[in-house]
Amino acid sequence: MRNDINLSFNMEDWTMSKIDPSSGAASVGGEDVGRFREVMILTYHLTEMRTGMKMTRHAPKCSTLIRREYGFKGNNIKLAEQLFADLVDRGVLVHKNEDTQ
Repeated sequence: MRNDINLSFNMEDWTMSKIDPSSGAASVGGEDVGRFREVMILTYHLTEMRTGMKMTRHAPKCSTLIRREYGFKGNNIKLAEQLFADLVDRGVLVHKNEDTQ
């Protein structure tokens, strides 16, 4: 397992925009399903980078999905940085300290 991956962000400091801060619960439905999938792709990509293992043998690696669906280029760290920046710019991820209401 690799813990030496240096990213400019820490996923523990960020949350999805539609999560209730008091309970931590989220309702995922409609357009939120796509947003949830995007966050999971980023999370799984970070896990793949740290462990070297794919999340499932029945789907492509998350780096492949990111390249195909978003058109991003670069190594795994650059892919994670680009996808993270895209999710923040579109308001899918918000900082936990910001007011989400």
